[in-house]
Amino acid sequence: MKKNKTTWALALVSLSLAGCSNVKGLMDPSININSDFEAFYYLGYHEMDDGSLEVESRELTPILEDGTGDYFNGSVYGDGSQNFDPSQKGRQGKAIDNGQDLPVHLGLRDAGYSDMLSYNGSSLATTVSANWVLSKEPNGDDGKIGTDFGKTKCLSTVGGDAFAYGYLSKLYNGQMYCAGTHSLSFVSIDETGFSTRLPRQLSDSDYFLVSFRGGSDDRSHDGDTTARLSIIDLKIDLYYSSSVVELTLKDTYVNTDNGGEACSFTGFSFEDIGIDPNGLVGYGISYSNYRDSFLDVGEGDGKISALASDESETHFGLLLYEVMFVDSIWAS
Repeated sequence: MKKNKTTWALALVSLSLAGCSNVKGLMDPSININSDFEAFYYLGYHEMDDGSLEVESRELTPILEDGTGDYFNGSVYGDGSQNFDPSQKGRQGKAIDNGQDLPVHLGLRDAGYSDMLSYNGSSLATTVSANWVLSKEPNGDDGKIGTDFGKTKCLSTVGGDAFAYGYLSKLYNGQMYCAGTHSLSFVSIDETGFSTRLPRQLSDSDYFLVSFRGGSDDRSHDGDTTARLSIIDLKIDLYYSSSVVELTLKDTYVNTDNGGEACSFTGFSFEDIGIDPNGLVGYGISYSNYRDSFLDVGEGDGKISALASDESETHFGLLLYEVMFVDSIWAS
């Protein structure tokens, strides 16, 4: 994810806005209520690579039923660690794969990351009303620190106040989904995504975790809230002082257009993929190869686009809720 210059699509203003997210520095709040889907795109980024960084590119595959693969990719349905099974029935009685032969992706528990479902020595609740993703805690309530996964592991808690400011602080507050007023809690990106410097340098972390869903201005299925999956190649760039590791998570499943309760989450263990998190100074998130079998469209056909600049009939955006370096230690 290499950019030629630093740009911000929307001006920063010194405002406070009540909503799902406890954010102390916000962009113009009109972007959160604008009916134009394209206005939701966050196009800001920092220059992270002037061409001098040593680049390592790797392709990661999802962990499948046979145990092969590198990253987990699950759904919040059930206990928050459920598999993505493309054969389940979705909209209009179709299978999610729409006749394609797609593999089953394993969620973090079934993929062998059951230790991530416990913290402070206690197991997480596994009911929808109390699980670690679907936390119903009041906005800004810190009372569940130590007992709630999001509030315990989020960057604004473990990384200090440096992570509590700016527009991207919405991604660091432990809110892994949102019940209502969704646009106040997500950061929507087109496929070019963004890159950003971290407020502090990372010393250690067990996992990288991101929570998201897909959104679009397609209205052909309005009122239908059953499951719909899109597929993307998610790209995570990890920036160090003299190098960047470009990770492409192939064939990532994305819950799309069925509400903020229907989030996807994906991530990987640094140890398992052989990446040292020590010295990380920034990260980037982007994606490519957008596919959606329900719309029978993809990139380049003019019907739907994952680029903000395209004058297509409809647009797709990746709506990010949380970016988390789990069990992380930060340099002072």
